[in-house]
Amino acid sequence: MVEKKHISVVIPLYNKAMSIEKTIKAVLSQTFTDFEIIVVNDGSTDNSLEVVNSIKDERIRIITKANGGVSSARNKGINESNAGYIAFLDADDYWAPDYLEEMYKLIQDFPEASLYGCAYDLVENGISKSEDFHLPPLYRGIVDNYFLKAMEHLLYCSSAVIVKKKCIQKIGSFDERINMGEDLDMWFRMN
Repeated sequence: MVEKKHISVVIPLYNKAMSIEKTIKAVLSQTFTDFEIIVVNDGSTDNSLEVVNSIKDERIRIITKANGGVSSARNKGINESNAGYIAFLDADDYWAPDYLEEMYKLIQDFPEASLYGCAYDLVENGISKSEDFHLPPLYRGIVDNYFLKAMEHLLYCSSAVIVKKKCIQKIGSFDERINMGEDLDMWFRMN
């Protein structure tokens, strides 16, 4: 029997050989360690898969499938996950070492929520710009009137959210027919 983990980290992978090692090492360096990593190789044609295979950690599972896009890869990872919570991380994004610990605190503090998000930094050309959701600084709580706030500013970044698996099972997976904004569609359906 597979040990049940608190959080499954789903990483869709397509031709990210230059960044995937740093991404996975950011997860392995987390202060919260009760997780599994599911890397869904979405038909990569570079040496991304070889890079992942070179990282030895029992918490990493690799699933290889034909290329179907990020929604297809995320859905495959969700279906293969063993945890009640799913964290998404793009193969060229990174987390601070206490990311999962802080998100787990949110889960404990707000167990009725289905989607947990936090501020994040966008790094472009080596310059970091913090994204704050347009909520009060250090806001911690339930977002009232999600749709109104989402019209002002994108509230969630796919690599900075954790969702309840049973919520996804209830509302349906990522829509594989959508090529852009598939994550926004999911967050809208959750709220």
